[in-house]
Amino acid sequence: MFYRIEKISEDTYRFNENGRANCYLIVGKEKALLIDGCWGIGDLKQTIREITDKPVIAVATHRHPDHTCGLRQLSEYYVSEKDNTKYNRRLENRLFGIAMALAEKQKIRSYHNQKPGLALRLNDGDIFNLGDRAIEAKAIPGHTAGSMMFLDHSKKLMFAGDDVNPKLWMQGNGATSLSEWKIGANLVLDYMKQGYTAWIGHLNGRQIPEQLVVIMDMVDEIIAKKKNGQLTKKDSPYRRQDALPEIRFNIENIY
Repeated sequence: MFYRIEKISEDTYRFNENGRANCYLIVGKEKALLIDGCWGIGDLKQTIREITDKPVIAVATHRHPDHTCGLRQLSEYYVSEKDNTKYNRRLENRLFGIAMALAEKQKIRSYHNQKPGLALRLNDGDIFNLGDRAIEAKAIPGHTAGSMMFLDHSKKLMFAGDDVNPKLWMQGNGATSLSEWKIGANLVLDYMKQGYTAWIGHLNGRQIPEQLVVIMDMVDEIIAKKKNGQLTKKDSPYRRQDALPEIRFNIENIY
């Protein structure tokens, strides 16, 4: 089985793709919203149909292959134009999904030959109306310049992709500075303080306020060390007591 399905709220599901990544399905009265698509090594489209036969809108928290390769099984998806870079488009090569399947000794499906879905522009503040649920997109630049989170205000649910991941990767092409990341992280934390439950793109899906506060404190430590000339490349990944959270950074892109 490629996907483990967990019901996380009423008409809301987490699909975990063989422990590699999470995507989320929100089902409304008239439509459903798929947030991210994982690697796409399983039949994601059929898995969705096991839950609902309603029309599906697809969105991406950011344009990395472990979140968008699976969206090739759908005709189109929404993603921030800030992530519409040549580098990110190259990462959507179907060979990534095939390599993942081979690594897991899994059968390669024919949908790996499908072309990537059409990327539609996603803007800060866009609303996706599902009939009885309205999901709002909010920009949280950090892990990528175009990182977005999605808010279900009616159920106080928040889907933040990789931007507040306890394995925070800020060293990649297209990541913002750690100082800019803090702006989005503070927004996420503010919603948590209002009672929103945060779901992320990896591990067991949950992010809690206490852990996010630790991550933010660690980012402050990295920034302070950089300013004091105490930071080196060897400090990445940055950890406390050799355990999560961990932060990978580009020493040239701290503030």
